[in-house]
Amino acid sequence: PTKRHILECKTHSLKSFNDLVKNGVQTSQPKHWSQMQIYMAGSGIDRALYFAVCKDNDGIYTERVRYDADAAQRMIERGKRITLADRMPPPISTDSTWYQCKFCPAHDFCHDHHMSKEINCRTCALSTPTPESTWTCARYGNAEIPFDAQLHGCAGHVLHPDLVPWRIHDSDDEFTAIYEIDGEMVRNGEADGNVIGSREIVEWTWKVQDEEFNPKDFETQEPEQEQEPCNCAATSSTQ
Repeated sequence: PTKRHILECKTHSLKSFNDLVKNGVQTSQPKHWSQMQIYMAGSGIDRALYFAVCKDNDGIYTERVRYDADAAQRMIERGKRITLADRMPPPISTDSTWYQCKFCPAHDFCHDHHMSKEINCRTCALSTPTPESTWTCARYGNAEIPFDAQLHGCAGHVLHPDLVPWRIHDSDDEFTAIYEIDGEMVRNGEADGNVIGSREIVEWTWKVQDEEFNPKDFETQEPEQEQEPCNCAATSSTQ
């Protein structure tokens, strides 16, 4: 070939490899075909070479793939819609044993605890992704969030309602959320006497999932008064 090609290398089990040889990459491995289409769209190269190796017998299969501009654009637009959506899309299946779900890294989140372990700007209800590949924060006047800051979040982090298993209620404060946790109304946001921080809630949830939630566990404790030093020696010497 005289044209430049995108090279896509994959390994397969014997069953997957035989199906690939029989049906071709677009039918047998549509995810791999889609990856190549997006690579070609981004690079401006309109050919790809799919190079597959069978892990069981070292068999090799190659296939040249042509660029499909319409298909690539549909996939790119779909990615944009998902990325910029305010709410999480529905899961691919509600059946936890569905084969696509079993191999998904979000399996336990979708089908078990539905509880995030991450506290950062991208799990905060006050942050918003933009078409320019940046994130903004409502708490700070929709200012752009520097990348390093996104990784850690701030003290005003509010858990996104799609990333927790609790029912959310209307709040009278735009920078806090009210979640109903085990029958208790819990305010989540920048911690003070009436509001519990996200990190505390998440750490508590993962640490004691089998215990009852008690918002009083997070209330600021009054410092104990200092006691008079014990004078036992002096008392003993006068007896």
